[in-house]
Amino acid sequence: MLLMITLGCLADIRPDGLTDDEARGRALLEAAADAAGGLERWHAVEGSVATMSDEWPSPYRMFSPWPEAHQRLTMTSIHHTFDTRVDFLDGGREGWSWGGSDWRVWEARPSAEPGWAKNGDAAFILPTMHYFLEFPFRMLEAPIARYAGAETLGDVTYERVFVTWEGVEPSREFDQYVIYIDPATARIAKAHYTVREIAGFVTGTMHFEDIREVEGIRFPFDMVVTASPGDALDDYLHRAVVESLTLGPVDEALFLR
Repeated sequence: MLLMITLGCLADIRPDGLTDDEARGRALLEAAADAAGGLERWHAVEGSVATMSDEWPSPYRMFSPWPEAHQRLTMTSIHHTFDTRVDFLDGGREGWSWGGSDWRVWEARPSAEPGWAKNGDAAFILPTMHYFLEFPFRMLEAPIARYAGAETLGDVTYERVFVTWEGVEPSREFDQYVIYIDPATARIAKAHYTVREIAGFVTGTMHFEDIREVEGIRFPFDMVVTASPGDALDDYLHRAVVESLTLGPVDEALFLR
């Protein structure tokens, strides 16, 4: 998904201005979830189906988990889980499917039954894309959410929340996030993060753009990954653009159990 190599063995993205104020940090995240449609509405929907493309331009193509540098696909996700299925719509693996269920990965080729597989690319990218599409709601699951002060980027002064698990100190097991919230909308505009699953020194920034409402829930239809929060969007490492997104029940037959 999304990366920038930083110096040192273990990236620590705790920002200047980080406080011990859990109440304010939690309140900002809850307001962001409300601005995205609210937990009640999100919990009432079983899942989503998104048709999208993900582009990894040169020289970042070498980091892409997809078969193609510009991959078009359909992603089916079950909310409240990391169960995800991707069906490739073009390229050399058109007609293939990748899936993740209960943290195991499976593959299906055209006219063949799905089977469990060792596929590190799928194991990483499927839950990652799923997570970022539902980001305002997923961030509420984190046990640590501390107010991190304000930062001005361009002409916007964002409120920041530092989010992680277990402890504030960096660890090799748990990621860190710095969430940037636009006070004009209360919505999450971007997130700087570590990627421990790839390497301890890897970081990136997701910019949530082109927010659209689907049945009362707001989703980013343009997810742009750069190295740092202040980077220009046209200097991206990769960019996922959603063509269409629908909500509703999910056919369990689409998943290998």
